[in-house]
Amino acid sequence: MKLIPRIDSVLTRRREEGWKIFGKKPSQTSLARALGVRKQQVSLWARGGAMPRSETIFHMAHLLGVRPDELYEFIPPTEKEQLEIIKEFDKKEKEDILRRKENKIRELREKGYSDEVIQEQIRMMGLTKYDHYTEKPQRNRT
Repeated sequence: MKLIPRIDSVLTRRREEGWKIFGKKPSQTSLARALGVRKQQVSLWARGGAMPRSETIFHMAHLLGVRPDELYEFIPPTEKEQLEIIKEFDKKEKEDILRRKENKIRELREKGYSDEVIQEQIRMMGLTKYDHYTEKPQRNRT
């Protein structure tokens, strides 16, 4: 998945069309002034080194008379990339839930609660998702 900036091409097109941003030819500098940011920030956005906040993208699009989606080209992830994104999310979610569960158990034990009360608290907090979790064995595909 990628977002490819098209800010410079939109600025060039608008300059060729005689467009003005508050009386100035469209450039990274005039755009930066109109947005209230430094020219280096617009340059960074145009190179793809950073992303502006969503409201800044809409403001930029308004100033240039384009739709917000014309400032960036979205290339969706391949199926393989999407599966990796999901796998990474699942891994982080599992780690987070197990960490939160351990912390809560430790906290409740320090307070002197019984194992039954601790298990009930853990269940009520929704931290039992991986209690019976077992890794699925990898199948050999031959």
